[in-house]
Amino acid sequence: MVESAIRAPHGFVLVTGPTGSGKTLSLYCFLQMLNAEARNVCSVEDPVEIQLAGINQVSVREKAGLTFAVALRAFMRQTRTSHGRRDPRCGNRGRRGEGHADRTSRTLDAPHERRPAAIARLIDIGVAPYNLASVLRLVTAQRLVRKLCEQCRAPSALPLDDGFHPFEPRSCAACHGIGYRGRVGVHQLMPVSDDIRELIVARAATHAISRAAQSRGMPALRDAAFARVREGVTSIAEAVEATEVE
Repeated sequence: MVESAIRAPHGFVLVTGPTGSGKTLSLYCFLQMLNAEARNVCSVEDPVEIQLAGINQVSVREKAGLTFAVALRAFMRQTRTSHGRRDPRCGNRGRRGEGHADRTSRTLDAPHERRPAAIARLIDIGVAPYNLASVLRLVTAQRLVRKLCEQCRAPSALPLDDGFHPFEPRSCAACHGIGYRGRVGVHQLMPVSDDIRELIVARAATHAISRAAQSRGMPALRDAAFARVREGVTSIAEAVEATEVE
């Protein structure tokens, strides 16, 4: 679903999540997926955190007048062909770092409500709904959970209602007594379908957009976290903590 969205000839993908949820790494992975000699990939970032060979990465310097808007306009001029049309092989990708008041990637949705609040945030900061509906292809929400140590994890004594025994952390030398080793992503994906575009244009409430997305199979973020529990990757405590509303 992500690959289909980022390889589309136009539009954008909105990656949301709190600080420390892995958004930066996800965006750099997307850029690498698009990175090819036949494609001109440009990014505007504040700041550039990982240098990627073959990608034109521009760092914002507001004091020098190099803002996001200026850089993006330059990218769009660069993608014009001799016929005055935009070259669909050229991708524009922007990433803004932490601490900016007008960034939308910190939008949080209540895990039990499944609300795509990021769309409302974009409209609130002045993006015209019809413009947003025409270009938005996918909204993702993500968190990071700690991975159980495979050397010492053990099934819990108490099963869930269906008899499944989730794994719990223990302690061993491999994990230095912590019970966890490494982290893994938990993701919620909302592709923007035609009916959702109509709701965006109509300035529908977030719960209406959420219902439309649920009818097309969008799971709650907490459901995605508990899927990791059933895979034996993480614990119930981690899944709950990672998807709590801040």
